[in-house]
Amino acid sequence: MRYLFPVFLSILLVSISAWAGTWRDDFNDGDLDGWKMYKGIWEGKLIPDEGNWRVEDGVVIGGEEVPDTWHALNVSEGWSWSDYTAEVSVKFPKPLPIFATVELYISPEEGKSSGLEIANSGAIFARGYTYIHHPAKYNPIVGKRLNVEANKWYRLKIEVDEEGNIQCFVDDQPVIQFRGFQKGTPGFSAYQCVAMFDDFVVTGPGIPDREPGVTTVRPKGKLATTWARVKMF
Repeated sequence: MRYLFPVFLSILLVSISAWAGTWRDDFNDGDLDGWKMYKGIWEGKLIPDEGNWRVEDGVVIGGEEVPDTWHALNVSEGWSWSDYTAEVSVKFPKPLPIFATVELYISPEEGKSSGLEIANSGAIFARGYTYIHHPAKYNPIVGKRLNVEANKWYRLKIEVDEEGNIQCFVDDQPVIQFRGFQKGTPGFSAYQCVAMFDDFVVTGPGIPDREPGVTTVRPKGKLATTWARVKMF
């Protein structure tokens, strides 16, 4: 019996590892399949399916230097996702303008989001934030001051748990943790600036596997099913 336990444990660990899915897009296929774009105006309109997002040389580019205007791009299928990690690389083609921000977020519904932002408010900070479009309410939470350069890639990451705790990282360095939305689709946005994004990855329990150029997704099985199969073995 004692020899069976290591075998059982190995099977269980492999099963649990397989249970966590990965949704990714490196944009090398040149399209935005699986994404939904928005254009927003502060205290004004929220316009689904509008925006200027485009893919050039495997990088997605969007946003504009227009006051009170933001462009968002989020995973079109992920409104019910929870308990996951989302990551994306971002680069600024020019120094980040004053009052401009870029965000990596979780959105429970259209016009609501919370997550990590890089913001220029006279100095550049990594901040947490929660935003509601109507009635307009924006709550920034100061994290850590950053030295951000143009034409250099930075890696943004948020870890969202089932209680809505959001841990934020820049280049794998923790910058802030706060309470935000606990369920919703992940995405990124640019406010009053143009930004470049690449290598978007979401991992976690219940996240469907998706690779660039693949049009179908396959949700991972539930842990209870995996446990039952191991017990049957």
